[in-house]
Amino acid sequence: MLCNESGDSDKTPLLTFRALLSSSKIDDRDSFINIWESKDTSDFLLFSVGPSTSIIETENKLHDFHVKYSSKAQGECLNNGFMLPNNTCVCPPYFTQSDCSQMTCLNSGIQATNFRCSCPPGYIGRFCEQMGCMAAFDSEFDFKKRSFVIVLNIIRDASFMITTVQSTVNNLLQSRAGHYNNFILSTYYMNSQLSNYFSYTSITTNFTVFQNQLSSVYANKDGQNKKQPTLSAINSALTKQSQITPKSDIYVFTLSPPSDYSTTDPYTESSTSAESILSRTVINWGHSVYTILGQSALSPFNETDPAINAFKNIAAISNGEFIYVASRTSDAARAFQSIFALNLYPETVASQRNFNCSTPVSVSIVNGAYDTGIFIYTSGIGITVTYNGAALTANATYGDFQVFNQGYSDSRATITIGGSTACSYRIFTSSLESVIPGFAATTQVDISKSYPSAYIPVFPVARIVSSSPPNLLHFYAVSQSGDALLADGGEAQNARSDCNFPFQFQSWNCSERAFFSKFTYTESSGTTTRMIPSVCFTPSKNDVIVKVDIINPFQFIVILLISH
Repeated sequence: MLCNESGDSDKTPLLTFRALLSSSKIDDRDSFINIWESKDTSDFLLFSVGPSTSIIETENKLHDFHVKYSSKAQGECLNNGFMLPNNTCVCPPYFTQSDCSQMTCLNSGIQATNFRCSCPPGYIGRFCEQMGCMAAFDSEFDFKKRSFVIVLNIIRDASFMITTVQSTVNNLLQSRAGHYNNFILSTYYMNSQLSNYFSYTSITTNFTVFQNQLSSVYANKDGQNKKQPTLSAINSALTKQSQITPKSDIYVFTLSPPSDYSTTDPYTESSTSAESILSRTVINWGHSVYTILGQSALSPFNETDPAINAFKNIAAISNGEFIYVASRTSDAARAFQSIFALNLYPETVASQRNFNCSTPVSVSIVNGAYDTGIFIYTSGIGITVTYNGAALTANATYGDFQVFNQGYSDSRATITIGGSTACSYRIFTSSLESVIPGFAATTQVDISKSYPSAYIPVFPVARIVSSSPPNLLHFYAVSQSGDALLADGGEAQNARSDCNFPFQFQSWNCSERAFFSKFTYTESSGTTTRMIPSVCFTPSKNDVIVKVDIINPFQFIVILLISH
């Protein structure tokens, strides 16, 4: 049996145990669950149970736990921290906590091994602190293989939804497993007794192992459901694993609005809200978040709950989607099936979010030389779509969300979208050609002065990810809600082949909060367009470096949470 500290609690630490069980009385998984549910297990939460043919690896996690919670020698500061006469540590840059034991990664970097950070594309340095103008490593901008990430809320009423999702994901992913570097499964839960929550995240490069892990997920029988900390759970899934790859699709399934929604502005530099941290992560890494929200009759919520706006905001700034299936929880798996079928290297070519569509808008799409297909997602009431002058029928509809996939073989189209009130749409293609934006403090990308890629102080910069990138690239900043031009950064030449951001544009003092960075470049077949969500984070006085505490996850055969 292995013991590991996990979860978050403002009471005593929570422990998780992974155990290999063998009994002649247990024939299968259901037999174990029947026995479990017949006993008084109020001090335990069961998160996963499934068959295993492997022996649990030897790890001395109990030692790590005792080291962390044992009293340290007086006057001990780690990582070259300096002890003051009052026994307070003064920590060197990038280290925090009372004993300087916690390393900080900047710009949404993820703590890896050997006290280094795994950095998002374009950032370098031990702590991802630099946006250096240096020759890029090819592997840094190789997005052919990505991570498949699924986040599941395992409250009691989610049992049916989880069962349908398990079957659908395992069946659909089989044929596309070779497109992924790894598979990440994150489950989370906050019950009626704990003041905080527990989450468990696993990663594997083996699809069969992932199938078994997903099939072993268990929906808890806790008698009271409540709002769940979904934003924090997504953060955990994306920041616990340094092996996660950029531009990955994140699929989230939940039955409640997020409990960790904050009414404070998430787009200030000093904000530490779950939405703010998640916003930075998805922007810097280029991830897309698809949240599918259902509703249980046993735990109803108001569909106008303002907390749901957090899901919509994250979708907008990640080129993802928010899908509300209401009480039709079986539609959660069907919605996943509809969007997963189209989400093969998706690149957005046109989009507007939450705009007044009572007057229809028309968009002309011309695919680039390496783009395949034209696909459309829409959200809103009474939306109608015409495609090259003909009325288009949605291939799938889930509440106000519609999927149109008629353009598999098309390279150009004129699309008109209208509705009754507020609408959103995203038109995308399948392509390995991407544009990676960055924002620098000076006319040259300065290795000593870096900023989060979502924060634009002065100069936009970019890199085209292509086997044969062109020499000219145009940058525009456009409004998400109205396609209005906010700034024209002009056309830049590929002037510095030795720089990971070789295109450098005219300065722009950004005043828009969430917007699209629109890039266009010309190829032999026409003009290629990419729409990249961006956010102007407002600087605040006395901004501080913020780091989310990271808890290392481990693969369990039987996963229990014990509060003691």
